[in-house]
Amino acid sequence: PLPPVRLLDTRNDPTTGTAKLAAGSVRVLHIAGTNGVPADATAVVLNVTATEPDAPGFETVYPCGGPVPTASNVNWVAGQTIPNRVISALDTTGNVCLFSYATTHLVVDLNGAYSATAGTSPYLPLPPHRLLDTRDSGVKTTAGSIRELQVSGSNGVPGDATAVVLNVTATQPDAPGFVTVFPCGRPVPTASNVNFTAGQTISNSVTATVGVDGKVCLFTYAATHLVVDLNGAYSPTQGSARFVATAPHRLLDTRDTGVKTGVGSVQVLQVTGSNGVPANATAVVLNVTSTESNGPGFVTVFPCGTAIPTASNVNYDAGQTIPISATATLAANGTVCLFTYSATHLVVDLDGIYAPAT
Repeated sequence: PLPPVRLLDTRNDPTTGTAKLAAGSVRVLHIAGTNGVPADATAVVLNVTATEPDAPGFETVYPCGGPVPTASNVNWVAGQTIPNRVISALDTTGNVCLFSYATTHLVVDLNGAYSATAGTSPYLPLPPHRLLDTRDSGVKTTAGSIRELQVSGSNGVPGDATAVVLNVTATQPDAPGFVTVFPCGRPVPTASNVNFTAGQTISNSVTATVGVDGKVCLFTYAATHLVVDLNGAYSPTQGSARFVATAPHRLLDTRDTGVKTGVGSVQVLQVTGSNGVPANATAVVLNVTSTESNGPGFVTVFPCGTAIPTASNVNYDAGQTIPISATATLAANGTVCLFTYSATHLVVDLDGIYAPAT
């Protein structure tokens, strides 16, 4: 786990000035050996935000050295500001590459790294669980406020947890703004996790370092309701799964058949046993995109064989294309289930796996 730090902002870049990334271009970003990332790091946790794009498009983050994969991480329409968490493998020289389909500004923040020598906290998958919903009290977080959230020592999170995987949703904001998740006890960093416009409902997955007293803090730039769901934790004593980064790979695209998921339906996705995912994998990192939805709704990713939890991963409006990274616990038979509240097309890409070290 690492405190959030900004790696790239093309709106103010010492290398290129204020120039946007050009359509069809690839930006190389060197990460290993900088900003606390070990030199032997194999993967990193990033928050990637596209802003002020000239046209609809997408961003694909992948280890340099190979072709651009058939996968995406951030999807946008012209003028939109939209973030997504990305867990990306590094190439052998410690780089990631960012392919932009359309001209856009790009902001990249670092949240953590995976290292064989410096990493000490294996992953502990947990069933999705709601930790906070300010709509229950009817009181929004105020502009410029910090909300402390106790995460360690409850809901299956060990007391020695060093980081947690959260899904953070902003809804009904009064004005444009952002949410920054950071370890309590530290100053608010120059970084963001969720970016929103007035009235928008938007979510993002966050891998957050745990701060003092087992808490994470959420800074909100503008007044908004916040919904926070727990998906997993990292613990040196109770975690048992090590991360293995993979090149992005498409697992599902319902547009291939032309048939959307039905209202209130559950899509079963077999993950283990193919695409290099071993049978003993306990969790996977997926990029889940909803597109061409018939109405407002959400997608919840959960281990098959369990009840649909009170939690969400992707929140969307009618006709919107919106992605989110989901760290999903697998069922015993290696499946994950995707519940969709309203009819939509689903696109699912595999970005990595968690499996016991053996």
